Amino acid sequence: MPRSTRFGSVSAPLVSFWFHFDWRLPSGALAPFNVVDVAELADNGRIATLHIVYDTVEVRPTFEAETGTSWRSSASEPDQGPGKGS
Repeated sequence: MPRSTRFGSVSAPLVSFWFHFDWRLPSGALAPFNVVDVAELADNGRIATLHIVYDTVEVRPTFEAETGTSWRSSASEPDQGPGKGS
């Protein structure tokens, strides 16, 4: 059964690809992770839009230790949205 996605009033056929990367960081540390690519197809069957989803949860600590960077530093800041903070 074909599946589709809907954005507004337009729907498009959807194709997904699941695969595994066995990458290494510059230090040589293993950095394997899974990926899912979700492609929305145009009327001619070619890829119109590509969404890439990486599952790096297990390799993230190794990457952060090697690069000295983390997305967590900004996520740990208090929410300063409307009506919050000073």
